[in-house]
Amino acid sequence: VVYRARDEKLKREVALKVILAGQHAGAKERERFVQEAETIAKLRHPGIVQIYEVGSFDGHPFLALELVNGQTLCDAVRAEPQDFRWSAAMIAQLSRAIHYAHQQSVVHRDLKPGNVLLCRAADAADSDSSLHLWRPPYPLRPGDE
Repeated sequence: VVYRARDEKLKREVALKVILAGQHAGAKERERFVQEAETIAKLRHPGIVQIYEVGSFDGHPFLALELVNGQTLCDAVRAEPQDFRWSAAMIAQLSRAIHYAHQQSVVHRDLKPGNVLLCRAADAADSDSSLHLWRPPYPLRPGDE
């Protein structure tokens, strides 16, 4: 489960991912969670969400991840037809991010339009940062789209 949270030390919002079973999670679930953290931590690309911290609170393992405001690629193309130039640019950006992950021996096993999150242009630091390969499934506040 992923929540929108606030990192009080660094005064920023984060995506906080926790194991649904929490302290009742088995060893296999906890190991998979740690593996996910290690995998994400290996990746440094503007099109892939960054991990800030991994830890545990009251027996509940968590990952603090970069919070990316925006909508999914799926929602964007359903909302209105996109220009072919936009579509071509999106394919190019997504391809560069996927290629980078593959170069790091990481394969995203659930890559689909619903798992690609688009940043608002104002939030994008460069041309590749308008998409992210991992989408935290939390509700956005009105005005974040």
